[in-house]
Amino acid sequence: MGRRGGLTLANLVVNVLALVLVDYFVPGIYFGGLGSIVIAALLLMVLNLLVKPILEVVSLPITCMTLGLFEIVISGFILKIVDVLMPSVYFASMSRYFLAVIIIAIVNALFGRG
Repeated sequence: MGRRGGLTLANLVVNVLALVLVDYFVPGIYFGGLGSIVIAALLLMVLNLLVKPILEVVSLPITCMTLGLFEIVISGFILKIVDVLMPSVYFASMSRYFLAVIIIAIVNALFGRG
């Protein structure tokens, strides 16, 4: 799998930490408890492993034109999929997805998973 990760326990712990921080610091986001956060983190890992690379390839031209900023939109879309698949997860608005993406990216950068 290399440096990008995959489905490992360390990645799961980092994602759980990131989602706990999102749940705590961003008003308008509700995960429904720690169990729901763990399931959401696992689902986020799977989607990042399977769906995100496809979206990155398809959106490569626009990602290049925006100097990589379109990656935020892709990550927000992945979180939207988690929201749709899990009834216990609630995001009040699209801006909440982007705030969550930024927090998740910061936590991943701090723990060397980038």
